[in-house]
Amino acid sequence: MISLMIDAKERRDVATADVEGAYLHVDMEDFVLLKLVGEAVDIMCQVNPKYEKFVIIENGKKVLYLQLLKALYGCVQSALLWYNLFTNTLVRMGFKLNPYIYASRTASLKESNTQLPGMLTGMLTTTKSRMSMTR
Repeated sequence: MISLMIDAKERRDVATADVEGAYLHVDMEDFVLLKLVGEAVDIMCQVNPKYEKFVIIENGKKVLYLQLLKALYGCVQSALLWYNLFTNTLVRMGFKLNPYIYASRTASLKESNTQLPGMLTGMLTTTKSRMSMTR
């Protein structure tokens, strides 16, 4: 909130963005199983009938085990995997990590200072030059 007050005082342009399906851009590093039970199994088999041959019965209920290949919201490592991918992408674009504010990145683009304070799957960007925000 304080950073937004500073942005207003400095008359910076502000924009927000969200990365839709952010975690799905990240490959899981560990072997992680997802257990579907009951109606969720039926829904998954309707979406893709090839899973029907893997359905088993445990305690009288249908069960389907799936290996996660992509990060999934709620998995412990998903947030870290996404953070690393997002940060490394921004660093390759010329942004530098702010050593004083966790998950904040800064880039100097043609006489303009553009900042991306970090959020998990979205961002808030501020700049003194509207032109640099469109890049």
